[in-house]
Amino acid sequence: IYQTFRNLAITNGVSSERAEVPVSQFVRCLWMADAGYVHFGFFAALDKLASFYLVRGTMNMNPTVLSLVIYDDDGQYIETITLGTPTPLKKLAPKLDKKLSYDMDVVLSNGHRCRVIRSYVPDTLRSTRGAKAKGKDGFAYFYTNLPREMLDLKQVIAIYHARWGIEIYWKALKSFNNLRTDRLLKNSVIHGMLLMCLAWLSLKIFMAKQAEPLLRGNKLSILKIAIHSGEAILDLFKLILKKGQSPEDHEEFNRTARLLFQLFGRCVKEKPSKINREQGRAVACIIKELRRPPVLSRADNAA
Repeated sequence: IYQTFRNLAITNGVSSERAEVPVSQFVRCLWMADAGYVHFGFFAALDKLASFYLVRGTMNMNPTVLSLVIYDDDGQYIETITLGTPTPLKKLAPKLDKKLSYDMDVVLSNGHRCRVIRSYVPDTLRSTRGAKAKGKDGFAYFYTNLPREMLDLKQVIAIYHARWGIEIYWKALKSFNNLRTDRLLKNSVIHGMLLMCLAWLSLKIFMAKQAEPLLRGNKLSILKIAIHSGEAILDLFKLILKKGQSPEDHEEFNRTARLLFQLFGRCVKEKPSKINREQGRAVACIIKELRRPPVLSRADNAA
């Protein structure tokens, strides 16, 4: 929920990123990724490692559907349907109600069983950039092996919203830390640039976290910290390395420290926008969803 950078892997840009993912390292964890990382063999491998995955799928994927748990647009349970004959999703999809959401038990082409969630997304909640045609409703598909008694349909969608933090962290890392593509010519340069940017951003975040208790408990935005605090932190460290002992040096240090604190005050997170509140993308919305018990247990589903 609150992003922490744990490790960094740098791979060849012309090869498939999926092929570079170290599957064996993901033991007892939750793997979240966008539609570009859908790979049925990878899903099965994670399942064997006692790990979970939650990956956004695409409409052209065609698993075989065994049963469906149906929810209304508020996430309230309606009914469970077990299909007498397993049916491919593409054949079943035209028969589904366009304003309901479905939590399906499916079999993938490699024999792996998982859940596929088809979430109804009305046009009022779709971004104009993502909508192919304005005025049309759409769907979002999610593939996961998270047990239904652990997370119901709405909770799965809520936790997936936390993935956006990866995009924000990467933007903070590259956009305001002098990381530019025209400099990335050799692997050694790539490693050096990324590690320096990571160290610089981590230092900014560390210093901002020290000021957080003095800001009335307000949380700070990583992106704003990356934008606003760099020059003041450099000035502060120059004064520390100078080791000046005169009253003028102390006054300059205090003035720079006050300026840095004022800059951190500008980095307070804004209230979630209206569309983020409606879509449940705000961290508070995600936590609220995850704290409640699932709407439907596995025992209820079997009944």
